[in-house]
Amino acid sequence: MLPRARLVDDFGQNDVRVTILCADAGYGKTTLMGQFYQDLDGKLGVWYQLGLGDKNMAVFLAHLVEGVSSHMTGFGAAMDRALSGMKNTDGDWESYLTVFINEISASDKPFVFFFDEFQLANDFENIRDAVQFLIKYLPTDYRVVLASRERTSLSLGRLRTQRKLKEIDTEDLRFTMEEMEGVYRGCCEKDLNEDELRIWYTATQGWPVAIVLSRNLLTIERRIPEHVNPELLGEHGTIAGYLAEEVWSELDDELKQFLMVTSILDTVDIEICDQALMAGEGKSSVGLLREMEARNLMISCLEEGRSYIYQPLVRQFLSMKLEQIMPVAEVDDLHRRYGEAYDGNGQYDLAIQHYLQSRSPDLAVGIIETRGEAILDAGHYKTLAKWLSQIPVKTITARPWLAYYSAKSSERLGDLAGAERWYEVAEKGFSSRSDAAGSYACAMSMAEFFFMRDMHRRSLEKAIDARKWAVTPEHKVAAFSRMATQNLLLGYGQEALELLKQAAALCDGTMVDTRFVLEVTELVPLWFAGEFPALHDEVIRLQRASSPRSLMFARFQILCWKVLALYEMARYEAALAAIDERSGYLGDEDQLFRLGFEFLRGVVLLNVGDGQAGREIIEGIDREVGDSKVLGPFYTPNYLGAYLRRQDELERAIEVHSSCLHHRDGGNQYTAASCLVNLGAARIRGRQHSEGIRNLEEARALAADHGYRFISTQACFNFAWAALEKGDNDKALAEIRKALKNASLYQHNNFIIEEGKISAGLIAFAFGHGIEQEYLLSVLPSIGPVAIEALAELLKSDSASVRTVAITALSASGGVAAAPYIRRVLRDEDLDVRRTASSELRRLRMSIDSPEKILTRRENQVMELIAEGMSNAEISERLYISEPTAKTHISRIFRKLGLTSRSQVAALFQKNSQGADVNSQDIARP
Repeated sequence: MLPRARLVDDFGQNDVRVTILCADAGYGKTTLMGQFYQDLDGKLGVWYQLGLGDKNMAVFLAHLVEGVSSHMTGFGAAMDRALSGMKNTDGDWESYLTVFINEISASDKPFVFFFDEFQLANDFENIRDAVQFLIKYLPTDYRVVLASRERTSLSLGRLRTQRKLKEIDTEDLRFTMEEMEGVYRGCCEKDLNEDELRIWYTATQGWPVAIVLSRNLLTIERRIPEHVNPELLGEHGTIAGYLAEEVWSELDDELKQFLMVTSILDTVDIEICDQALMAGEGKSSVGLLREMEARNLMISCLEEGRSYIYQPLVRQFLSMKLEQIMPVAEVDDLHRRYGEAYDGNGQYDLAIQHYLQSRSPDLAVGIIETRGEAILDAGHYKTLAKWLSQIPVKTITARPWLAYYSAKSSERLGDLAGAERWYEVAEKGFSSRSDAAGSYACAMSMAEFFFMRDMHRRSLEKAIDARKWAVTPEHKVAAFSRMATQNLLLGYGQEALELLKQAAALCDGTMVDTRFVLEVTELVPLWFAGEFPALHDEVIRLQRASSPRSLMFARFQILCWKVLALYEMARYEAALAAIDERSGYLGDEDQLFRLGFEFLRGVVLLNVGDGQAGREIIEGIDREVGDSKVLGPFYTPNYLGAYLRRQDELERAIEVHSSCLHHRDGGNQYTAASCLVNLGAARIRGRQHSEGIRNLEEARALAADHGYRFISTQACFNFAWAALEKGDNDKALAEIRKALKNASLYQHNNFIIEEGKISAGLIAFAFGHGIEQEYLLSVLPSIGPVAIEALAELLKSDSASVRTVAITALSASGGVAAAPYIRRVLRDEDLDVRRTASSELRRLRMSIDSPEKILTRRENQVMELIAEGMSNAEISERLYISEPTAKTHISRIFRKLGLTSRSQVAALFQKNSQGADVNSQDIARP
């Protein structure tokens, strides 16, 4: 095993009198004690490994004398004479030990006594007392080191109080990840990666002997733990052999039996063990567990006096022993008894687990039917699906609640075909039994299921069915709410409003859950209206409210709306942070929720950096879900298509948007409008002008009919772009005015920013005509330098006021990169224009923190020499360049940094190099 340097160093440096190593088998106590023995630093060591024969005091003392005599010639003559008269422990051993201590004290070097396998002394009272005597009366610079699998019964309270006792336990001896990695390094052609190491570290929990024994079994093809486990823990495996020899063989039959029958428990609970194993026998498992803990039998206490847990590999060994010794029928009966005990204690999850393992699924069915809704509310879909997979299909088909839970778990784990099939089975089963509660639950779940699949007419049908079966006011409100949502999506706004009124009329002060569902539904019109700030404010209010944990789908919708509102307002970092709220707000097990939020992450990342990360996420999810597109009614490929259009991949964009039109079959008018407006935008840019205009007109008609302001913003913007391209400035002006008015009022920022990057001419056109200039100035920094060339054209305007605002726009969009363009108007005929240009250049200079990042290496050298006051000739001579070349570099410095004089160069250099503030008076006016 690896040298435990951290413990060896401590042993050599501390001044304790007694060191006790107490740990489970296989934790390297003897190895570590051997390292202590090799590092005695001038002391003399005596090693004593206790055996069964050492219960005889004469034998014990003789071995001590022999150990010391190897270091002290002639030692022990008096002891030999004294010992020759001893018979077992009947003699006066304290007198002999006194002689021993007196004689050894004559040594010129102190001794360290090492006692290995000291757990045997717990059974040999005389030997334990003898070691206690040595500890008490040996000279103070002598040391005693004990290694034991069990806690010793020595009285060491005084030494502990004096800090003269060092206790090293299992936790101290457990290998760290780094130490385990060191053991495995080089054992394979390719070293184990971090994930493989982590898996095996979890399995071994740092147990040194398991780590070392597994090392030689690893190769490049046989990675841990799956492929080598049989050779480690199989009947003849190396770890199994070690445990059988070092642990199992030393146990009595009662303890062996208890270990085996409790190895099938994840947690060994005392109360459960008493109920399942020892009821009526007048026995308790407490004593056995305490004995195991005292003997360090690879068991850890989780809750004092209540529960314990086995080391994972030891548990596998014990389970193997159980299979070898106990007939299958008895093991099944054992699981059944544990199931009954857990069932009686209200621990239903564990009861189900053991009932199923007992191969008596009927015992589990009743609990699942009773507790299934609570399990779903807790988000434990994987657990429920695992249980149901162990129940015969015939049983599930015959019991509609089981079919319903099969549908719910299948849906949330991504098996949509299976979910739909089980929903239909459950629906028929509930109907045949006239089970109103089951029929309502199934209809509502199917309505949500079809909603997520963008099949809104079918969703509305199921919501109507749910209303028919609803009995309680809460159920009626939920059904009305779902019907209202579907009517909104189908474009029936008036009907939706009427349904929401009916739902509100049913609510009273006690209906917290139902009111919450209603308020979530009321978010939908805000999205359709494109009122993103208002939507965001309402989402925050609902999140802060005491939203019921059980309404997982409503919570899912809330968080989706939050992400989408932040995204459309171009608050990308906040949107990503909102996505990261999913785990705490909804849990991690739901596959459907995971896909939805991962898709949203991709959507946001389309607008961060080059967008490639977002594209990869969306395309990956698209492949994963296939034709089903189960990502909710707003998670369509439209986002990817818009990105592709902005990347000038027009044919692919048109293909993606055309495929989106299948959403019209489900009846979602908003998604249809979104598909059409994006398809039209792609087509007019792809020179399919007439088809594109038709798509835009249809989208705008839907937007007008249903109040879709955001769709209207998109349509108007693209109409304006098409008109400007055709030279119809009047129409372009009318359309862009409507687009920017909406964008400004409702923060349609993401769309304007991203479209502005490919439509800079249209943005400049609007700015030059005074349309929403304040709003455009707020988004131009995000549009960036790509707009510089288009905005620079405004500097040629005959209107001084246009030239003036153009300077501000250039500065906002390009920053320092716009300085060369602004410098061109420093000699403008209009005083206000010149003053504005000078002011903006000054502000840009003040904002430059690191000129060296803007300039080339040679230009930075030239800048430094200008700051030293050198002329062009002197600079050329210093840098070994021609004078015209030096002049070219200086011109470039002026242009890049927006400077007009050498004194400005010097001032900016000083500001940057010394961190000093540059006052506006320090820079000469042009």
